[in-house]
Amino acid sequence: MNPIIGTPIYQNIPTRARSNRSIDPFLNNSAKTLLSPEPKTTMFISEKERFERDFAAEERRRRELENQRKMEAFNKRRENAINREINRWESLNQDYAKSIEKLEIRRSKWKNGQKNNPSEAFNPITLDYDPTDQGEYLKRKDDLAKQRAMMRLYNLDAKRNSAFNILNGAPRQGPPLPSFYL
Repeated sequence: MNPIIGTPIYQNIPTRARSNRSIDPFLNNSAKTLLSPEPKTTMFISEKERFERDFAAEERRRRELENQRKMEAFNKRRENAINREINRWESLNQDYAKSIEKLEIRRSKWKNGQKNNPSEAFNPITLDYDPTDQGEYLKRKDDLAKQRAMMRLYNLDAKRNSAFNILNGAPRQGPPLPSFYL
């Protein structure tokens, strides 16, 4: 636009003669490339190579590789799950075998684990200990528990009670000292 007048300015470029046009190499090359393709393009490739570079075949190959990768991952996860399940069942079988072995040891060594027998070497009907090693062990264990209970009773009475009865003022006797201290 002409800033002074405000009208558009046209730049008329005169046409060149044919003899002058051949001087410009860019125009000649661009016209030739439109008419003749380069040797590296797909027009010079054999039919086999041209169809190998086909988009559909490439896409199909890509999808097959993707599917194969997914199937390998799926099979690997499946195999890991199967191995975990096998290991779990083996550990369950080992635990079961250990529990059976423990039960057999208890049946042979102790009375618990046998049918219709108490778990301890004590007869609840006659209230006597069995005349076995387990019976003697249980009697010793029960005697020690009774002695500890008597000691606790004696200590609590000695530390918490006074020497007289607070209701009537009479002198009070505490529990006897356990026999194993006499």
